Amino acid sequence: MSKVYIVRHGESLWNLEQRLQGGQDPALSDAGYQQAARVAEALEGRGVAAVYSSPLRRASETGRIIAGALRVPLHVHADLREMSLGAWEGMPLRDLLAREEKTYRAWLAAPADSSPPGGEPMAAFADRVTAALREVREKYPRDDTVLVTHGVVARVLLGRTLGLDLNQIYRMRVSNGSVSCLVFDGDFPRVTLVNQVGHLKTRIGEEPHTPV
Repeated sequence: MSKVYIVRHGESLWNLEQRLQGGQDPALSDAGYQQAARVAEALEGRGVAAVYSSPLRRASETGRIIAGALRVPLHVHADLREMSLGAWEGMPLRDLLAREEKTYRAWLAAPADSSPPGGEPMAAFADRVTAALREVREKYPRDDTVLVTHGVVARVLLGRTLGLDLNQIYRMRVSNGSVSCLVFDGDFPRVTLVNQVGHLKTRIGEEPHTPV
């Protein structure tokens, strides 16, 4: 058996500002660096062989902290980057809701049926990120690994493992600094952890969620 830990990057400066990110590249906030360090502490001693990261700074900085603490290689994989949100990228959430609330909420409710203006189609995005997971599994079939990535990426990987319709993925919460886990017994995967945040010093019922 082997495990793939799926880590959402720590809080970014744009998470803090509630600004949509997509393929844009803000850095981590001070809280984001602290979250990354706590993820590293939580994963110490678990036999992780390698860390894979999205190339976007908020993920690669998180991955660097985790890989450094675990003393394992850090590999940057372009296909672990976040979904492109097209014209919505960089927009404060409050402005998007003021201008296009109906369109935005329809997309959240059924993201496979539409895309943000100029954004990446869900089906192509899902194929991209599941192919990245498959590559990691082929390189480390019997070793535990960490994927440091983004909220929509994590939702798709969890949703596809569970056999969910891609329109359902926003029914899962994936917080900054959270850890989810896939366990593979041969080629048979199980989801054993979703949005674990206890290492971030939260209490039961509390959650360090940012809305974008």
